[in-house]
Amino acid sequence: PLQVGRRSLGLIYVMRSRSAASFSGIDQSMLNAFARQAAIALDNAKLVHDLVDEKRKVESMLEGSAEGIMSIDARRRVVGFNAAMERMSGHPREQVLGLPCYQVLNFRDWGDRSICNSTRCPMMTRPEGGPSTCELQGKIQSADGQDIEVAMVYSVTRSRATGRAHGAVINVRD
Repeated sequence: PLQVGRRSLGLIYVMRSRSAASFSGIDQSMLNAFARQAAIALDNAKLVHDLVDEKRKVESMLEGSAEGIMSIDARRRVVGFNAAMERMSGHPREQVLGLPCYQVLNFRDWGDRSICNSTRCPMMTRPEGGPSTCELQGKIQSADGQDIEVAMVYSVTRSRATGRAHGAVINVRD
């Protein structure tokens, strides 16, 4: 049997010709070891398939959102940029992926002071037990140099051990 834990994934049938010798104990042990490895491989393949499917679903939801959504990594590089964000900012996704977020949006407060390159950036602060989300309002700069008034909601993920930011998802409303 192909089993992982108590779950049965299938069976392996081994046939021999009538003239062949019977299977030995060593043959059975080898086949059992093979079956265990095959079951693990099948289970892992199913897990990978399920993970890829879930990733596609999440990406589809983010892509279809009416709000601009940008995701950034721990070094504040853009790793996600949905269609609404492209329309709002005028920046094509393929040109911004991998760039620092502060180069892409130039987010500033109402007094025209940079939020991105200051301690007010949610990725730069380390709240002790504080909320993982915050909303900031101000202006971003579009690809054609126009200022766009926005509200940006940052959802920052942090390491439990160190408090350092792993990344963030930023919802942008104009």
